Amino acid sequence: MNFFRYCFVVFLLIFSSLSKSEIVNKIEIIGLDSISRGTILNYLPLEVGDNLDSSDIPQVKKVLLSTDLFSDLQINLKNNTLVIKLTENPTIKYFEVIGYEEDEIFSVSSSKNCRKILIFQLEKSS
Repeated sequence: MNFFRYCFVVFLLIFSSLSKSEIVNKIEIIGLDSISRGTILNYLPLEVGDNLDSSDIPQVKKVLLSTDLFSDLQINLKNNTLVIKLTENPTIKYFEVIGYEEDEIFSVSSSKNCRKILIFQLEKSS
């Protein structure tokens, strides 16, 4: 009977050491310029207090990259802090059109070179 208890305890120790799950106590976002912290937190499939395993990080990265808001993204989990380093895609905050009719402006914004998501973004060439 003691042998089975010993095996059970050893199994639990091995299993617990293999699972590198941490509770996220803080989310740090580095590289924000025009996008708000709240926008990124809304896209994240987790929040403070959730368990995060290192195997979950690629899925988090995939969700954020699917927004097309970022050109580069690095995610690390250190000391219960989720650190997200990002580079935003360039955005046009303001532009002024002089000397064109209203119909011509709309034809430019709906051309094949631009698509409207949350922002106008040039399509990636194949």
